[in-house]
Parts: sequence; C-alpha cells; structure tokens
Amino acid sequence: MRIFTLVLLLLLLALAAPALAEEAMLIKVIDGDSLVLTIHGLPVEVRLLGIDAPEYGQEWGEEATEFVEDWTEHQVFDLEYGPTKTDRFNRLLAWFWRSDGHLLNEDLVQNGLAIPFMLKKEDKHFQRIHTAQAKAKAAQSGFWSQGGLKKTPQEWRRLKQ
Repeated sequence: MRIFTLVLLLLLLALAAPALAEEAMLIKVIDGDSLVLTIHGLPVEVRLLGIDAPEYGQEWGEEATEFVEDWTEHQVFDLEYGPTKTDRFNRLLAWFWRSDGHLLNEDLVQNGLAIPFMLKKEDKHFQRIHTAQAKAKAAQSGFWSQGGLKKTPQEWRRLKQ
C-alpha cells in the first residue's frame, strides 16, 4: 500500500509542476492525437495539445493513426505540459517531443494529418503549428491534396454523438 501511495504522490506532483518536460514511453496509439504512455511506471492517456486529428472511422483517421505509430516506433519521448494539465476526460494534455527535436503535434499538421486546435495566439507553439499548416497546404500534403477534410474532427464527432 505504501508503494502505491508513493507512486500516486509522484504522479500528482508531476501533474502539478508547471510546464516541465517529462520522459515517457509509448504503450499504444489510440488515434492521431491520443496515445497511452507509461509515466513513472503507470499507464496514462495523453491528448496532444494544439491539434485535432481525424477520428477513427473518419476520412484520413487511419492515415493519422499510422503516422503516429510510425513516428513513435522504438522511441522515448519528453512531454511538455501546458497551463492546463488535463482535459474533461482526465487525459494529460501535452506537447510530444522526440529526442531528435521533432514535435509530433507539429509533424502531424505539417503532413496534412491534423489541423490546429488552439484558442489563443498566446498559446505555446501557436506560431509553429500554424506555420506547419501553411506548409502542408502549400505542399498539398495529406488531406490538403483534396482541399482539406470534408468535416473537421470536431464536426465529425458532433455528428457521431
């Protein structure tokens, strides 16, 4: 019981720390913007900040998921948290960095497999994500090869509820 309490305390302290990077390992990819990682030995669901990727069953959803699976294969990652640590589903909200300096959130957008989902220009990495989208549109990458998605992931989710 003491070990469980200690692990829980460490996890809560990590969640309370402001915007610190934290090392994590992949357990599985749920979809283009959600993953399950192990942090401090515990499985935790993580939602990528700043983006919205097509959902499972939506056009380009499979491609986004496969991209994340390939991008994360055999890697260790650092998570960078925003000012809000969790969403209403209790998922951690994070920027997802690889040791080579690549940002998964940005790479998904730049490859036309996600769109920006940021409410304020003050959000960290706002410019980076929007520049990635401009590059994807110019190169007609991913779903931009067809002019974009028929429905944004948010619109698609609303129709499926």
